[in-house]
Amino acid sequence: MATVLSLSGLTRGNCAAISVTEAPHRDRTPAQVPRNWQGRRIVPVYITGLPYVRLCEHVTNMKKGKLSYDEYMILVENAPIMIWRANTSAECDYFNQQWLNFTGRQIEQELGNGWAEGVFSEDLERCLEIYLSSFAKRAIFEMEYRLRRYDGEYRWIFDRGVPFEDERGNFSGYIGSCIDVTESINARKLMLLERDSEIRTLRGMLPICSSCKKIRDDKGYWNQIEVYISKHSEAEFTHGTCPECARKLYPELYDDEK
Repeated sequence: MATVLSLSGLTRGNCAAISVTEAPHRDRTPAQVPRNWQGRRIVPVYITGLPYVRLCEHVTNMKKGKLSYDEYMILVENAPIMIWRANTSAECDYFNQQWLNFTGRQIEQELGNGWAEGVFSEDLERCLEIYLSSFAKRAIFEMEYRLRRYDGEYRWIFDRGVPFEDERGNFSGYIGSCIDVTESINARKLMLLERDSEIRTLRGMLPICSSCKKIRDDKGYWNQIEVYISKHSEAEFTHGTCPECARKLYPELYDDEK
C-alpha cells in the first residue's frame, strides 16, 4: 500500500509529517495478518532555492489498542497452550510451537491432515466426525481425544475450535486451542471406579447381627446399618417408627384397639 505524502507544511525551516497509513506485512495479504502502522517525518532541504525532501525519521509502531504482526506471533508461539488454524477447506495450515513441542514432529508433518496421524485410532473417527460436521455448520466445537506425545504416550487432549472471519466478514477457517487434561480425566475415572467398588460391596455378602442388626465392616468394626450404608453409597436416611415397633414402645397408645 503506497504512503501518501502531505507536503502542505513544507515551508522554510518547518517540518511536515507524512499522513499515517496502513502497510501490510511483507509477503502477506491484508486479510491474512494484522497490519503494521507506519509514520514518517520529513524535513525540507533547500538547494539553490528548490525544496528537496530528506527523510529524517522512520517510526513503525502499533496503532493504539492493536499489536503488530510480529508481536502477535510472539504471543501465539509462546502461549502456554497448543494452537492450530485451519483454512476454508478444513485443512490445517498452522500449528504453534507448543503443539510441535508436544508431538515432537515437524510443522510439515502436521500440515493438512497430517496431525490426524497422532490421534489414537479408537478416537480418530469420532474426532473427525465432530470436526468436519462442525466445520460444515461453522459451529463452535469441543471434544476430547487422545493424542500421541513426543515420547509415544497417548495423552487426553481437550480441543476447542471456533470459526473466524476476515476483515470483510468472510469465513476464513477455524482457529483452535488444546490443553492436556490427562490428569483430570484419570482422576474422574478413579472416582467412578471407587464409587463402583463401593456399590459392588453393598451387593456382596454383608455380615449383619441377627439381634441388633449392626453390620460388620472389612476392619471388623460393627456399625449401625444406616451409618454403614451412608459411608458406602449416596443414600441418606430419615427415621420413623413402624407400627409393630410403635406398639411395643408405646403400648398405652394402642390400648383402645384391644
